[in-house]
Amino acid sequence: MIRPAEPADLDWLVATEAAIFAGDAWSAALVTDALSDTLIWPDRGYVVLTVAGEIADLHRIAVLPQARRTGVAGELLAAALGRAEATDRLLLEVRADNTGARAFYAALGFTEADRRRRYYADGTDALVLLLPGSRYPERPPAQ
Repeated sequence: MIRPAEPADLDWLVATEAAIFAGDAWSAALVTDALSDTLIWPDRGYVVLTVAGEIADLHRIAVLPQARRTGVAGELLAAALGRAEATDRLLLEVRADNTGARAFYAALGFTEADRRRRYYADGTDALVLLLPGSRYPERPPAQ
């Protein structure tokens, strides 16, 4: 099921990143650099989470189209949150026009902390969302 990513997963991760994030996809070098912070659910998706001091930063949740609306994002997020238990807060950025993701995060208790104007390659704003550590859910709801 969900496990730490390994070097053998790089080709799949790079291809999945490009397919899901298109113009905002990370380069192969960035995916490689993030490998130790990546959890993967083969053929379903992956999550990238870093922890620096008391702040966790959720960089990516990527779910393949055929696995969407099946709870995969929730499971990946739960696994990532399990790695971030000791942090004071979790931050993430989400496209302002991604209503599905915004609803998913709102249901978990994330609140908007900031807006980054024209953050994405196509000019779309990014919303910076915050979840205090004391509010980490045991398991996110199914999407």
